[in-house]
Amino acid sequence: YKSAADDTTFSLRLSGHDEAGNATDVTYQFSIGADAQSRQIFSTLVGGPVKAGGRDKSRVWLPAGSVKAAGESYQASLSKVDTKSSTSGSAPSFAAPLYPFKAPPKDDNLVSSVYSFALGDGVVILPGRAVTLTLQYDRARATDLNKVNVWRYTPSLNVWTKVADGRKVDKSAGAVSVSVGQPGEYATFFGAPANAAENMPLDIHNYPNPFKLSGPSAATSTTFIYNVPKPGRVTIRLYNVLGEMVRTLVDKDVTIAGVYSEPWNGVNDVGEQVASGLYIY
Repeated sequence: YKSAADDTTFSLRLSGHDEAGNATDVTYQFSIGADAQSRQIFSTLVGGPVKAGGRDKSRVWLPAGSVKAAGESYQASLSKVDTKSSTSGSAPSFAAPLYPFKAPPKDDNLVSSVYSFALGDGVVILPGRAVTLTLQYDRARATDLNKVNVWRYTPSLNVWTKVADGRKVDKSAGAVSVSVGQPGEYATFFGAPANAAENMPLDIHNYPNPFKLSGPSAATSTTFIYNVPKPGRVTIRLYNVLGEMVRTLVDKDVTIAGVYSEPWNGVNDVGEQVASGLYIY
């Protein structure tokens, strides 16, 4: 298949049936620019690995019972893009970003491809049941194992956040493993990326925006995403146009620089639904 010059994705539809006559009709969405993509269907009771494939030993391991899905099975995928090979004007894009995708900028400290770990619609990783992400890195460039780390990219803020939970480095395999609690875009750096969370300014936004909680196409909540460049106290309050405070959304001490998120379901501090309108944070 040869895509048109302005295409960013294409679909592949497969129809068929098994030996018992059970019919299936599945449509897969692919991203132009991805060097590789692997998709797997798992039982929620079994789990398993999603491997990058080929000589790349990068993979995601989803333990049994680690996710919540609407049915008895779910889809998981792992895509990769080599940002060093992307050309000007053709930014790589992934199949299922959490938010509108903004391609990571090239970075001299990047020692792996950029990987997108995605789950099917409505599938979430259960609290305390983090999955293991293993990324292969360039051993010739990453000479000090203490400086090899996995970072998670937040496209909407253009920020990388270090992932330290469960970190293990396999020197012989040239791979580093971490525990992750959500899908997203990940990569391995030797040292820190230029736009690491601690190097970026305090920033906040919410998505979707605008949003509504009733009527056609209603959302259940909006999510505030904020970057904290250094440890300290974080407070996020919501006000109406009269200047009256309606909700203290966040009021806590943050000990690690990084990107955080907090949902808001449209209720005030006493649990009442707020009226439609403009709110300020």
